[in-house]
Amino acid sequence: MNLLMLIIFFLLLFVVLILVITLSFKDNSKESLDLKKLHGNSHRLGNLIDAWYFGSLGSKERLKHFKHMRPNCSNPSFGKFLKIKKSLGNSYHQKDLDTLITNSDKFWAVYNYDNIILSLPHFQNALCSEMDKYERRKRKHEKKDFDCVIHMRIGDFIKINQVIHPKSLAKACAEICDPLDKIGIVDGGTKHDIQNNVDIISKSNMLKKKLINELEKLGLSNITTFGSDPDTDFFNCAKAPKLVTAGGSFAICAAIANRNGIIRTPACKNTNFCRSHGTIEPKYIHKKWKTNKGSILRK
Repeated sequence: MNLLMLIIFFLLLFVVLILVITLSFKDNSKESLDLKKLHGNSHRLGNLIDAWYFGSLGSKERLKHFKHMRPNCSNPSFGKFLKIKKSLGNSYHQKDLDTLITNSDKFWAVYNYDNIILSLPHFQNALCSEMDKYERRKRKHEKKDFDCVIHMRIGDFIKINQVIHPKSLAKACAEICDPLDKIGIVDGGTKHDIQNNVDIISKSNMLKKKLINELEKLGLSNITTFGSDPDTDFFNCAKAPKLVTAGGSFAICAAIANRNGIIRTPACKNTNFCRSHGTIEPKYIHKKWKTNKGSILRK
């Protein structure tokens, strides 16, 4: 009888031990998953970079936005890593600095190519320096092995009717890519600022398929779609050998940060509101960066 009780005791102890280990594993997995989800979640990264840089130059309006947005970034993230550096203004002649501050106080500076051209190469040097420091000190990002990355802003751009036509992006890509190039289409904010609108998510996915079809028509078939946290996607755009983008501050800031790539962005008067403000003639921006004509996708 005593032996039977002893066996039952050890069996119960074994079951309890298994349950404890299982629950502990689940809790750790959940914690790991949550941390992974938080890493690299910079809030409105394109606007944040604009606010950081031009706020550092002296724009009070951008500085206000930077202070408002930065607390919403996860830790660690590139957005949380950025800090105002007033010394960045020392790179400019006073006249150019005054122009950039005045324009930034009126509206987001990276929405206008004239501001971008005036700020380069200083903007690029400062941004890339912060990106390099972030990867050394905080988080090394996984680099995707693509010859060309395409960023097509969808999601909320469908809602406000500012989407660049997939055919235009495909054409720009075909002009700089070889048939065997590996092409990566990064998720361009499918669920950004749409309050889980199922219709917009569906339209975003349809546009991505349309882009793939247009690329294949032009002889580019080695295509992969990808997407991660905002930081990882941004770093992959910024380090791509070839980068083709639609509108939006995220994509334009990635183009600014791309030191050595061949870059094509839309020739719009306003890089965020292409349809509302219309197009401009294609022009040279910096190094191997040029704008290309792109039609707007109508509703």
